[in-house]
Amino acid sequence: MMILLAGPAGAEPVVTDGFGILPTRLLGPDRATWTDAPTGGAPADPGDPATVLLFAGPKLLVAGRDRAHLVALGLDQHGNLVRDGQITTFSMPDGTLPDQRTRNGIADILHLPPPKARRMTVGAQIGDRQSPPADLAVTADLSALVPRIRAPEPPSARIDLLQLESLPLTDRHGNVVPDGIALDLTMLGANGAALATPVTLAGRAQTVLVPRDMQGTQDARMALGAQQGPVAPIDFGRVVPLPAPPIAAWSLGALDLMVLRIGPIGTQDGHLMPDGTPVRVTTDDGIATGWLRDGQVELQLPRPAGLGPMMLQLDLPGLSERRRVAPGLPPPAPIEASE
Repeated sequence: MMILLAGPAGAEPVVTDGFGILPTRLLGPDRATWTDAPTGGAPADPGDPATVLLFAGPKLLVAGRDRAHLVALGLDQHGNLVRDGQITTFSMPDGTLPDQRTRNGIADILHLPPPKARRMTVGAQIGDRQSPPADLAVTADLSALVPRIRAPEPPSARIDLLQLESLPLTDRHGNVVPDGIALDLTMLGANGAALATPVTLAGRAQTVLVPRDMQGTQDARMALGAQQGPVAPIDFGRVVPLPAPPIAAWSLGALDLMVLRIGPIGTQDGHLMPDGTPVRVTTDDGIATGWLRDGQVELQLPRPAGLGPMMLQLDLPGLSERRRVAPGLPPPAPIEASE
């Protein structure tokens, strides 16, 4: 597109300061005083630097990867941007950076700090004026860190709580992972999967487990983001139930059913059998199956009321026995699980 002008084109003088951009012909007396420009005259040159503002980021730098961007803004006593070419010095804990020169009141530099995790204070100076300090931090590079589980102290199945932790977590530069980083812990075994969320403390990921419901070998693995560690087999041993658990039986005469309450079933470790343990009862009248909850289970079998004692076969993992049971009165209240 072509624009035809009636006369020569020219740029109108303007004043730029901290309050904006304004043609000099529109300057009032007060504004002209602020900018050192007489009303209707050409704008005055900016004065010496009076204020230096420093902008630094990102505030959190990944060690060996992220560069810090330092930007210094220089203003004179009236808020005008300092003139071009002013020498600007940026300082960091690892030394003074190469000098830069202002352009449109701004000087900046990109800098890759040493890959050591730390907090640091940076500054800028234009002329003889210094900026207020700005804070930056370098943190460990977690992108390629592979968490490994430290083998727990045996015997795992004999304690109430199990402290599970990783080996020391350090990046390729030797930086320790900061506290409060959450990882994922997965444990796979014959009874399914268990999940936990270890959190880093003093350079290790730590969590506490209750292993009473775990038996056999569990394949444990930690993951930090997309990085999965190797599988660490942990042997929790076998859960062995105590023999001859309590069995109460009573009849539901109107329905020709007999109710069996089995348990609480304890273990040789002094705990209750884990929830979800399968239980099977076989009699001449039928078969009933169920799962333990709080160490006990109630089952129903077809059996007319008034019949005498009967023999049953009780089967659950680690226990198989024949029992003679005589129906009686129902218990007055459910048995409360306790340990």
